[in-house]
Amino acid sequence: MGRSVNMHEGLVFVAIIAAVIFTSVLGALIIVPVLASLGVLGTYVRRRLLGLSPFDNPAALDVETGKTVVSNQ
Repeated sequence: MGRSVNMHEGLVFVAIIAAVIFTSVLGALIIVPVLASLGVLGTYVRRRLLGLSPFDNPAALDVETGKTVVSNQ
């Protein structure tokens, strides 16, 4: 599950175990999406503070051809 949310598998495992200990199974189901959301928000804030584009993927989909177009900005 760690790869699908771009987080280390050990962090996901420890977070699930801690959620089970401190809350219940419901907490274990909720903790991974919460951690993934916090990771995305943290990356966004860090990139904005450094003056970088908040989204590092400049690829777009061409509507007419259906192919990915990469812009050189």
